[in-house]
Amino acid sequence: MDNINDFSIKLDKNAQIIDLLSKYANVWNNNSTLQQVVDALISNQRTLEELFALFSKELTTSDLSKNDLRKELETCVVTIVKILQSFAQKKEKIKLLEQLYHLNQEYIQNCSDKELIKIAKKSWLNANKYGGYALTFVNKIKASLNPDNLKITRKFEKEFGLNPEMIKKLEEALLRFIEAKVQNKVEMEEKETLAIKIKEINKQSKKIILKKIDRYALLVEIDKPDFYLEYINLKKALFPKNDDK
Repeated sequence: MDNINDFSIKLDKNAQIIDLLSKYANVWNNNSTLQQVVDALISNQRTLEELFALFSKELTTSDLSKNDLRKELETCVVTIVKILQSFAQKKEKIKLLEQLYHLNQEYIQNCSDKELIKIAKKSWLNANKYGGYALTFVNKIKASLNPDNLKITRKFEKEFGLNPEMIKKLEEALLRFIEAKVQNKVEMEEKETLAIKIKEINKQSKKIILKKIDRYALLVEIDKPDFYLEYINLKKALFPKNDDK
């Protein structure tokens, strides 16, 4: 997606041209053809400003929610991963250790959203599996009726500190994060659409300046030298030859 600052700079360039044209309104306001060109440029600028205002909004509720919920999920994952790493080390669970060895706090905080979701899912499954917790409602009832199963879970909880509340908290944090991520994706797609519109309209505005207004400025070079020199100098500063964006 295009940078907000890039759009801001382009709008400012257009605004400077419009300000100069307004300063020398007497040069073109009696020319109906040029009047239409300037009006089109001004109209484009107003539209660009409206679109840019929408595009450059501060972080929305969903953006903030997604960021906050990611941090919450990271905390839940780190807590359970540390417990599983301790368990795998003490019980010599080699395969589990291989899955977990690289999952330190720094890695989890810096991984992509997609990978974090994957790690969270796997951590949830492992926590239930090795902690002796059932994954379905029916099995939870069966497990609660089996004293041996309760002993296993209580022993794991006492030795490694894992409890059902931690697993439930991870599950809820994961679901909330996924929901926020979906909403954020919708908003990002809307912003991308705005970016495309801004680029298209700005391209039209630049064409008006470099093709139509340039041409008129050349026609009045002799009669209106002040306007001509000021316009040409400003245009060169704003739109150097190698600036084709």
